[in-house]
Amino acid sequence: MLTFVAVAVPIAIGCLIGIPYGLSVRKKQNALQSKGITVKRPYNFYKQSNLFCTSVDSLARVNDAMEKMLLREGRIAWEYRPQQNTIVFANDGALGSFSSSIRAMGYSSERGAYLYQYQLRKWTSGRNTGISVSDHTAAGLVLSVLERAFLKLDYDASVERSFAEFKVKTPFI
Repeated sequence: MLTFVAVAVPIAIGCLIGIPYGLSVRKKQNALQSKGITVKRPYNFYKQSNLFCTSVDSLARVNDAMEKMLLREGRIAWEYRPQQNTIVFANDGALGSFSSSIRAMGYSSERGAYLYQYQLRKWTSGRNTGISVSDHTAAGLVLSVLERAFLKLDYDASVERSFAEFKVKTPFI
């Protein structure tokens, strides 16, 4: 009986906290989607590399075209690093954090290429596990802001998405 209580009480507490939290995160995601701020994406979209091909000739122009107010409302910090030709995004919340970056890959006479990727979070055990459920909202917001910035600057901009390869060690294997 004592072991049942020892197992059941933490599960019940987890459900009492987790279910309302999960519902509030989902409500926030739905509100952003219904307003057209973000778009519905597959659950594992953060594992994709996004290669933007566009006539935009500098990352500084992308930085200027981003809807920074949306990033502030989403509690997302960003830093334009001209020396590395990169913009770094970060969301440090109480329950989760993610970081991502976009960098210029090069320019031809007519087109530029920019690579946008998420950096997977390392948990205390040292394993790469992805981003938390709460970070999906912020991660989707960053990608939507970038997509709109490129389209604002170049209506013919395109993006090629491919799944990046991440190595994850599990204790089961």
